[in-house]
Amino acid sequence: MEGHVEHAAEKLGIAFRNPALLRQALTHRSWSNESGIPGNNETLEFLGDAVLGFVMAEYVYATFPDESEGILSRLKSIAVSERTLASAADAIGIGDLLVFGRGEQVSGGAQRTSNLANAFEAVLGAIYLDSGIDTAREFALRHLAPVLDQGIRAEKPFSPRTELQEYVQKKWHRFPEYVLVSQTPPDKNNIAVFTVQVYVNKTLWGEGQGNSKKEACRNAAQAALDRHVKTVS
Repeated sequence: MEGHVEHAAEKLGIAFRNPALLRQALTHRSWSNESGIPGNNETLEFLGDAVLGFVMAEYVYATFPDESEGILSRLKSIAVSERTLASAADAIGIGDLLVFGRGEQVSGGAQRTSNLANAFEAVLGAIYLDSGIDTAREFALRHLAPVLDQGIRAEKPFSPRTELQEYVQKKWHRFPEYVLVSQTPPDKNNIAVFTVQVYVNKTLWGEGQGNSKKEACRNAAQAALDRHVKTVS
């Protein structure tokens, strides 16, 4: 078993200070059930799920700073989906590293999507306990980013500013121009109202308001799209 853990650590590209954590992460409950020896990867899977949620929320927020909470939640759900995790685990070869009971092994447990996804989370939980959040983040993004980016791009997340910019660039080879025209003093709740206008070819295309300049720009872009693009597309 010790040799198996060393091989697994080498294949995963992670040096474990406490190899017992990796051994646990790679042990399916069917093995502990059949052997009578306690310890499997379910608790590490629980922890890894929480670590993964944080890392992926951080990633989509940094990658799509102009998106709404609803869009970010949808993108995060892609990142933590069973299909995404299983695909990443399969690419690493985690299925070949898992220790199963005989029944699960002969029934194809190493290829089962749920087992692969759960094992990825368990390994991530083990890495977090052994080496901390920075190493866990690096591992998750290294193996998930290629699969994740493909899924995110397929979703075509909605961004009015991006959509307007692509339209204007394609048609006139220039950028929309956003102008802050007013900003109210903060009220008693420290909330201000920003008003932004967006111009294309020096012509006013839209105006938007918001409690931040970013929100006002987004709303101005949406107004421009509704008035000049959506009506003719």
